[in-house]
Amino acid sequence: MERNGVGPAVPAIAFDRLKSILLDAHRLGLFDDNPVAGVKPPQYDPQRVVVPSPGQLREIRTAGDDSFLLVADLMSGCCTRTGEAFTTGLRA
Repeated sequence: MERNGVGPAVPAIAFDRLKSILLDAHRLGLFDDNPVAGVKPPQYDPQRVVVPSPGQLREIRTAGDDSFLLVADLMSGCCTRTGEAFTTGLRA
């Protein structure tokens, strides 16, 4: 996944889902031994989130074109995440 440029959270999420599937199979008796015993999960350490101040937000809202302004307004006013704001902004 790393070689293909996948974000750092994806391997951790994929491991958690696979682990739950394998543990359910173990509980159902499909595996005699715990299939994830001793397996070290991938580490995901997200960076600290920085929330812009009201002054910085005013500057951000005047920094780009109408499309950028729409995305900035969606993210700050509607509390959407980046991907959600861009998807909504593309539909508008």
